[in-house]
Amino acid sequence: MTEVATEMHAGPLLEIDSLVTEFVTDRGPLRAVNGVSYSVLPGETLGVVGESGSGKSVTVMSLLRLLPPSARIVSGSVKPQLKSITMIAGRWPMPIRWPYPRCV
Repeated sequence: MTEVATEMHAGPLLEIDSLVTEFVTDRGPLRAVNGVSYSVLPGETLGVVGESGSGKSVTVMSLLRLLPPSARIVSGSVKPQLKSITMIAGRWPMPIRWPYPRCV
């Protein structure tokens, strides 16, 4: 990232606050992501690590809106770059796709 690009984005490029994602099951809701919060500043790289089944993939899939039909975002907020989007009952007020997100 160039210095000019860094100056244009003085704040976080991505900010996640209290993200909660659940799966609907026959036994009731299963919380896969429980209150995840983090931010990524210009020039930073974020690596998410954890045990199998700890919610890493579901967290990223929630951010990219790639969840299966049995999953729902219950609460939290996502603020990408200079736009602010608040999730309400698992729905975003407007569709958004970032030009460079990657899930590996």
